[in-house]
Amino acid sequence: MTRGNLHTIRLHGRLRAFGTVFRLACTSPADAVRALVVQIPGFKAALEQGEYHVIRRQPGKARTVYEDGPALTMGLGESCTLHLAPAVAGAKSGGIGKAV
Repeated sequence: MTRGNLHTIRLHGRLRAFGTVFRLACTSPADAVRALVVQIPGFKAALEQGEYHVIRRQPGKARTVYEDGPALTMGLGESCTLHLAPAVAGAKSGGIGKAV
């Protein structure tokens, strides 16, 4: 099993109560969220109380917003920064909060 590249995970909104920046070896956005859930007591409950988007940022490339479903399990490849940010009220699609 491959561990994946080292990625920076930044938490926003209410999730900042658990910390702001984490460096994790992960293979997908879902893998990054699972790693945080396992390591941080209360993190899963906080995710379930809201809706969050996973946004990927990588220098020189357009940002990617991951929605529910298969996109969350797609490989990340090169090291990047993932942002877990609250979904804006009234947005067309839900976030990961209900999918975890």
